[in-house]
Amino acid sequence: MLSRTFWFSLSIVFSILYSILFLQIAFGSEYSIQDDARRSIVWMMRFSDSGLFPDDFLMNYYQWATPSALASLYKLMSMVGINAIVFNKLLPIALGLISTIYCYRVSLQILPVPLAGFISTLFLNQNLWLKDDLGSGTPRGFLNPLFWPLSITYFALSRFLVYSL
Repeated sequence: MLSRTFWFSLSIVFSILYSILFLQIAFGSEYSIQDDARRSIVWMMRFSDSGLFPDDFLMNYYQWATPSALASLYKLMSMVGINAIVFNKLLPIALGLISTIYCYRVSLQILPVPLAGFISTLFLNQNLWLKDDLGSGTPRGFLNPLFWPLSITYFALSRFLVYSL
């Protein structure tokens, strides 16, 4: 049990280290924003200031094209007092941690060796943080942590293992 706790904790540490590297770039400048977020997130500044981008057809289009669940999440954070751009820079940390947890658990269900779980999460984090998907904070960034492949695989394996016993 100690071995599992150690390797799981080390997996979380590496996920946080990758997040810190991302945050150094994201908060390196006040006006630094990820490329996809310029299109998908900037219009959400309207939640803080309703007078922004009046009669802007492009911002209206992006508002229309954004999934309502994502817009609701950003609106909720705006109501709490967190700027949409700042939240966009912080959201990938949570998404990365969720992905790491699912990956570790899936790995242990496939091969119950804690070191294998750590190595798989290490490779996953390298892959996630080298691409723009996770760091964008856009709907595409939610694919790995909440939908396919990690969470669905985890719950499918859990169900399979329960019924096979």
